[in-house]
Amino acid sequence: MRSLLISATAILAGCIASEGPGFGSGQRGAVDNADPPITVDTSGLCPAAACGDEDCSSGSSVQWQLDLGGSRPCPVPGVCDADYFAFLELAAEHGIPLSPQELSESIRELIDGDVDYETDPIDNLTLREVIIEATNLDFLLDGIDQRSLLVREVGQQAVDRGIQVDLVIEDPWVGSFQAILLLPFTDAPHSGVVAHPGHWEEAWEHRDQRHALKLLEAGFAVGIIDPRAHEGDLIESEVTEAMLLAGHSFMAVRVYETLLLRRALQAHPDVHPQRIGLMGHSGGSASGNLALRVDEGWAAYASDFLTEYLYANPDGTLVDETVPSLHPWFGKINQLSTAASPTRLFEYGFPEGGDELVGFFCDHLSDD
Repeated sequence: MRSLLISATAILAGCIASEGPGFGSGQRGAVDNADPPITVDTSGLCPAAACGDEDCSSGSSVQWQLDLGGSRPCPVPGVCDADYFAFLELAAEHGIPLSPQELSESIRELIDGDVDYETDPIDNLTLREVIIEATNLDFLLDGIDQRSLLVREVGQQAVDRGIQVDLVIEDPWVGSFQAILLLPFTDAPHSGVVAHPGHWEEAWEHRDQRHALKLLEAGFAVGIIDPRAHEGDLIESEVTEAMLLAGHSFMAVRVYETLLLRRALQAHPDVHPQRIGLMGHSGGSASGNLALRVDEGWAAYASDFLTEYLYANPDGTLVDETVPSLHPWFGKINQLSTAASPTRLFEYGFPEGGDELVGFFCDHLSDD
């Protein structure tokens, strides 16, 4: 497989040699007609509605295991790729492989502008079906709520206004990935937020730079993925190309992992299973914008980035968000206001501050 990847990268490098800084783009920052600043009072807590007399947890197929000091699959998740190549073996029957030449030609056509962009109105159900087909996500979604999922708590530490629980999430398809869960000291049940960091950003960096501690202070439980193979380098490119050559997509796996972390939060007894929002930053928004469309169960969504689902570096290496068959639909996907869940496009990096982010989620994830 890796010999084919070298060939494909070489072909792609030749394709874009005249393109300067690479091809593909995204919109970093809110559009001119972005929502006005939120004026919700965030001085207090934003509690979720009570679950009543029933247990607040959801999902009997999710097993939580206390394993403090237990093994962690990858000390530096950003460069780990072994589970993704194992996934390609497991999922071989679900993909229709391409040759390196076919892949490079499909991208070359898009670079040359040979694209019929979708401009006609489209309903959410049809757009969902388009995304699932283009990314080959269907078999991963099939039975996801009944599939066995193991969540191991391998570490704990105190943080301001709460506790951080270090998680290892183990799934039959994508192996083991890490995440952190911030739990407030306030009374449960808590509304939750699933966050996906951007490229070159580990979970702890997202915690400190994207206002996760502010959300914790307001009473939210915050789960943050520690993305694997997410450094925008040759490792990420090899996984991206391997997925595409095998008839899969890295975006499908990113979306699937996001949904797995939500399942983990839903199964926690202190988190309200129906009041979980989603947050994406940069590359995490590329997959978040898709997760929003394929699953309407999100209580709200905050994003700071729009992509064309077509991006390569000048040396021909690909970024995970590249899905040639999805590119013609990027305009429809990026119309976040048409999604079923409440959404807001923030400035890139969320420079508006934690109060703005807290205000948005308070407005949609609590009764107050």
